[in-house]
Amino acid sequence: MTNTASIWKRLRSIDPAFAGVMALAAALRYTYIGMHHVIVDEVSVLIPALRLSRHGEWTWAGWNTASFFLPRHSPLTVYLAAIPYLFSPDPRAVRLWVATLGIVAVGLMYWTASRYFGRTAGLVVGLLLAAHVPLVDWSRFSWNTNYGQVFIAGWILTGLLGYFQGRRWAQTLHWLALSGAIQSHPGNGLLGPISVILIAGAWLRNKSERPALVRATLWGWALFAVSLVPWAIGLATLNSSAFSAQHISNAATQIALPKQSFNFNEMTSMYSSLIASTDRRMNPALYNGNGLYIANSAPGNWWPPAWFEYVFKAQSGLTAIALSFMLVKGCRRSANIPFLVLALVGLWPLISFVISPIPVAPSYLMALIFGAVPSLGVGLALVADSRRWLKPVVFAVVVVFVVSQSWLTLATMRDHQMLGNAGRFDAPLDTYLSALKTWQSAGQGRETIILAERDEGKRTPYVQDLYWSVVVEGQPARILRMDVA
Repeated sequence: MTNTASIWKRLRSIDPAFAGVMALAAALRYTYIGMHHVIVDEVSVLIPALRLSRHGEWTWAGWNTASFFLPRHSPLTVYLAAIPYLFSPDPRAVRLWVATLGIVAVGLMYWTASRYFGRTAGLVVGLLLAAHVPLVDWSRFSWNTNYGQVFIAGWILTGLLGYFQGRRWAQTLHWLALSGAIQSHPGNGLLGPISVILIAGAWLRNKSERPALVRATLWGWALFAVSLVPWAIGLATLNSSAFSAQHISNAATQIALPKQSFNFNEMTSMYSSLIASTDRRMNPALYNGNGLYIANSAPGNWWPPAWFEYVFKAQSGLTAIALSFMLVKGCRRSANIPFLVLALVGLWPLISFVISPIPVAPSYLMALIFGAVPSLGVGLALVADSRRWLKPVVFAVVVVFVVSQSWLTLATMRDHQMLGNAGRFDAPLDTYLSALKTWQSAGQGRETIILAERDEGKRTPYVQDLYWSVVVEGQPARILRMDVA
């Protein structure tokens, strides 16, 4: 009876709002985890992770990047992907791990909003992020960028706990979280200036605590530097031509040139699609890179009617208003730093459209979702709490947004079913597992397998780049290409 009473007491102590948010986030991220068939981009993370977890083949560098200065990604995401491979060779285990990290990110943002803006804000922010289509998509397959969600959310939370509330441990861990976000995608380095603003605010507000602030921050910088050591080793071991004077000169020249691909309308369209999933029907592959070409217009599809686009545009417009409100309110008083942080996170990454020497993809801007969507949630919560009669109205609006976003995710799942992508995943999976057995039995003569299922992927130079990269690294390799009917 004592154990039963203890369990019941713990169950009653659970915040039902938090439980509901996490249940929604889990349902949308865990269901039908084999929706996307395995593609080259995902395998570029899975293969070195498999080598590490199953055969102890350590790596100091991730896969190739499109950067002029950073030819290889950080190996951090490989290390993270290797964790579930310790328990199962099924690549879907890695996807479940990525989904779990995405759910944790939602929980961190729920806790952050509840702590700094009230319980209503926590619930609204949690619901909006739990159902947010881009974040759900990015939680359903293993890719470098997708691991950044939990680090971005942790960076926001530790930044506020540390530099707004003076928690020393958070001031130190804040920089480790920033390192994780950057190593998931270098574009998240744009969050660094916001960290500097947090430091400046803490320095000005608490003069007597400046020595402790400096010590904790220096420890954080040390952790930041140490966490980058594997990546630095990997870059240092590359062919010296990757960092030759000519290479650096060419990169500097490219950066100095005007970015020909910059387009203001393109920027605002992408921003709206990221914060409110607008134009999803026109660009169904925007977030997951694994296109749906015909099913969303086929009989039997689950896609919402065309007028739903007005709902998404309304969410986008309200988000823009909320960001403006948060920015103005955050600049008025130092006590409003949490408002300012969310506004800056939601707006500052757009600077990449101006400074980036290469076209900016949606994955470059993941961080802004963690500022823009919570800003909308906080704004709606403040309206709801201002007048009792407004609360049901606001929550009706929130329900409409959440249902609309969730509908898009379910429609995407249905599209993949209609296109037969469940079979597309299972067939490569069977080959993947059988090849793994061959690899294991071969001992030192093991093979490296690169999977390329999409027919168009077989003809792209990128697949050949993958192959030659493996060969140059000295690993005996062959390509397995799965034909798709």
